[in-house]
Amino acid sequence: MKRLLCTLAALCAALTAIYAQTSLLGTYKAAETSKYRTENCRISGMKLSSAFTLGSPEGGLISDNVKGTASFNIGGGYEKITFVVGPNSSGEAPLSDNSLVTVRADGRIVFDDVVFASDAPRFFILDIKAAKQLVFSVVRGSVEVTFANVKLWKAGQSVSNPNSLYPKLPSGKVKLVRELAYYNKSSGGYVKPVLGDRFKTSMSEVKTIMVSSKEYDSGLAFSIDQALMGKTMGHASFWLNKRFEKVSFIAGARDNQSSNASVWLVVKGDRKTLYEECIRQNELSRQIVIDVKGVESLTISTEYRSSDFLGGMTLAVVDIYAYRAGDGSVPVPGTVNPNKERIAQLPDVCPLMSSIRPFSVRGVSKANSTLFEGESRHYTFSMGGTKYWEGLLLTTGNTLLGDRIDSYAAFDLAGEYDWISFDAGCLSKRSYMDDDNLLIYVDDQLVFDRKIYSTWPSQHYRIPVYKCRTLKFARRGTGKEKQTVIGVGDIILYRGEPVDNDLFVREVPDAPYETDLIDFCGRPYFHYNGRFVSDLTSFSMDDCFLDGSTITRSFRMKDGREINKGFMLETNIPLGLENVTVMDAVFMLLTGVGASVSSSDVAAYTGVSAGASGTVNMGISLLLNDSSNKQAAAAAFNPMGEYESCTFTVENMREYVDEFAEVFGNMTRENVLNAVKLNVMADRVLVGEFWLDNKMDPLTVTVPIFKCRQLMFWLECGDIRSGQYLFHDLKLSKSPCHLPIPDSYTPSGSANVSSGSAKASSGSANDSLGSAKVPAGYAAAARGDAAARGASAARSETAARGGKKSKKEAKVEPRVEWEVKYYSSGVSAIDSYLSDVNKAWKATKEYQNGAYSMPSSSETFVQASDGKVYKCFSFVDSRGARLSISDMISKLEARISEGKSVIDDISFAKLGVASAGVGLVSLKSLEDMSIYGKLLKIAPKALNQCSSDVNLSIAQSQAMIDAFNMYRSLALEVDGKSSSDTVLILPAGGSDQIPQALQRLEYFDF
Repeated sequence: MKRLLCTLAALCAALTAIYAQTSLLGTYKAAETSKYRTENCRISGMKLSSAFTLGSPEGGLISDNVKGTASFNIGGGYEKITFVVGPNSSGEAPLSDNSLVTVRADGRIVFDDVVFASDAPRFFILDIKAAKQLVFSVVRGSVEVTFANVKLWKAGQSVSNPNSLYPKLPSGKVKLVRELAYYNKSSGGYVKPVLGDRFKTSMSEVKTIMVSSKEYDSGLAFSIDQALMGKTMGHASFWLNKRFEKVSFIAGARDNQSSNASVWLVVKGDRKTLYEECIRQNELSRQIVIDVKGVESLTISTEYRSSDFLGGMTLAVVDIYAYRAGDGSVPVPGTVNPNKERIAQLPDVCPLMSSIRPFSVRGVSKANSTLFEGESRHYTFSMGGTKYWEGLLLTTGNTLLGDRIDSYAAFDLAGEYDWISFDAGCLSKRSYMDDDNLLIYVDDQLVFDRKIYSTWPSQHYRIPVYKCRTLKFARRGTGKEKQTVIGVGDIILYRGEPVDNDLFVREVPDAPYETDLIDFCGRPYFHYNGRFVSDLTSFSMDDCFLDGSTITRSFRMKDGREINKGFMLETNIPLGLENVTVMDAVFMLLTGVGASVSSSDVAAYTGVSAGASGTVNMGISLLLNDSSNKQAAAAAFNPMGEYESCTFTVENMREYVDEFAEVFGNMTRENVLNAVKLNVMADRVLVGEFWLDNKMDPLTVTVPIFKCRQLMFWLECGDIRSGQYLFHDLKLSKSPCHLPIPDSYTPSGSANVSSGSAKASSGSANDSLGSAKVPAGYAAAARGDAAARGASAARSETAARGGKKSKKEAKVEPRVEWEVKYYSSGVSAIDSYLSDVNKAWKATKEYQNGAYSMPSSSETFVQASDGKVYKCFSFVDSRGARLSISDMISKLEARISEGKSVIDDISFAKLGVASAGVGLVSLKSLEDMSIYGKLLKIAPKALNQCSSDVNLSIAQSQAMIDAFNMYRSLALEVDGKSSSDTVLILPAGGSDQIPQALQRLEYFDF
């Protein structure tokens, strides 16, 4: 009974103490006020009933510098005051805005603090010593301030200020955003919560977010646009109330269309920096753990660092957890492998694109236009006339400011696969003559670098990937105005070495015994006419091909006939007098003759040797060349390996005569005929050579094509532009063809064409059009048995491995010399153009003089504590002093940047050629026309040579950077000794000459 009475007495005392509390707003009315209100009061987004808000001197649309104040006359009977204070905000306030706040008791300052717009509620107990008047003021700043739950306490009362605002949380770890929401975030959509099944509207929320190919349903999504470096773009604040010791989260770029962006992720506790990290778009996500012991408010924010022009990124901060003291479930920080379990369940032989999505994609085209994930066999891309329903496209280009946009697609393989196989080639039906290298990186180490030729069909490759985490297909781009698209298709993953499989089986086409080439193949998968792809002309490649589907469109011949099915070829030389061309187009050159392989070592690059089709002759290789200043013309079809021969008719549709010959009266027979050489190739094997000219009769010929998958019609470019030649009535046949084919390549300089008839070097010409002459020395028909095929392939392989080059190999274009001097023609367009050429030539020479060479190296073999041998490797200068790899890379990057600036000067100079050509007719004398006409002919060659030289120097600098990075990637940490920027610890190779006496690693001077 006594215990009960004691308990009741204590309860009564407690209730008396509670009721003894005096509510300031409930008891007293403000005597004097300014910018004072008691309605719609908030603290950090939380609505409060017993509160008042004071406005700021600098707040509102128009600042009036009037302080927010409220004074209360309380009579002097109180010793203490308690309250909650914080910013009056809706929960979307900037981090830096603040106000200075004071509380005075009878004029004496008892509270003087800074309230930030992003603050959480704060609780205070103040001594007012029987003051008669209290004055609350916002003296400076832009933030409205709210005081809530203001209580007055008399002497002897038990004073308390409990946190009644904090939410109830579960025991154990707490999931931020979902269980403990942020109380403040930036406005403007820079940060949105990831809510999963709680998602309502995309205007202010995100349902799920994909990071490193894994989908998350809780966290924050920060949108960062291009801005001044260091500008805070988004933030979110959590009220931890000093209740937690650790916070963990996963951070990474949202699986993205990359703009080469990077951002700073900054985490602050009570406005003190706890963590900073640079997050890049092309990196995997990482687990981050932060110590937050004693932290009241935790703010996660982002700052823009770098990107392409007008670029940006979305940064995901997901799976955010707070841990109380002693919680053993805190994760280990570092790179995470979230897809390991899922990918481990995939088959041992697995298609990449339909199984694993890339986590980062870059290029000038949108990712959804460049990724083919096997959704339908009707949604495809084509390489070499073959359709692929799984694969990717690498699209490169330039920004408006002239910077290169490279391209890549990066995948997280979770360390599960050993090999990949794939096909690679240039995208069909792109009329750009441009070669580029396909690069493959395995865990950021370059393992594959191959030239992809725009005129070649796709090639098949198999490479090891060493159970890597990241696999990246990439290309750097060429910097040219128009660039081809490289495709990678039929990508297959293998555990162990590659094995035969049926993942990508294509249907055998319905191929009649005889059929029309265009009906069977459609548009040429590669078709190039230089003047028709130029941005400086109004021509279109659509005017170079007709499929016969309508009679409303047709080619009109010289004699008035109209032909509505066929294709046209025309060579070109891009000079101002011939009104064409983007000056940095790439030009075709025919090289590689007889049993030789060109200096580019094409066979070694692709594994497909000339002559591998089984013909008894050696083939010729087709390459692109940007220094010849000539544009050949070509069209390629894929007969799908179904046909033995092709019959076609070719005739001159439009004549062309050199305008210089007309102006200066040099109308020789050679200039009137303007002969041009046609090569026909089947799988890059020369099967026919024909001379065409302005005055020729229609020529019908049949050539063997040996069930090829690439049938190429190639018009070589001479010293002047050719006429336009129409190919029509193209027929395919499965009937065996025993016609002779060339056993060697005939140089185009050996033309001997009579007026009115074209000469055929191979194949069968229709007698009704005149007898075609077949020179002696041609091989017999080329079907051969297996032994002949093997011998041919063997000869090709021998050539590819360094056999002697044929004496008939195509000539290399001679280099030109440009005299830098003052030119004064009296025509501003010409003088301005030649002045720009002078500037570009001079800049090129100066740039070449600043070339770097690969430094010497020094290596010392050392022995580790376990007996293994390593070498300490350094790059050294001429005095033997160690060089910093980072410094060398920085210098090379600066040199590349300088080279790009020179390329810009060259490109600018090229723009003036058309105006200069037009200005030539304004010259006053034939002598001036002759002098400046010659200059205008050599100037484009000089500029192309400059461009080629600078691009070569840039490529050499990049190759050196790649070499340095390769060395870095091999560097090790052994016995506690780490590789540095000047000394790399490398494994000893099998070819190293290891001395018997070895230095101990622990004693090596790093």
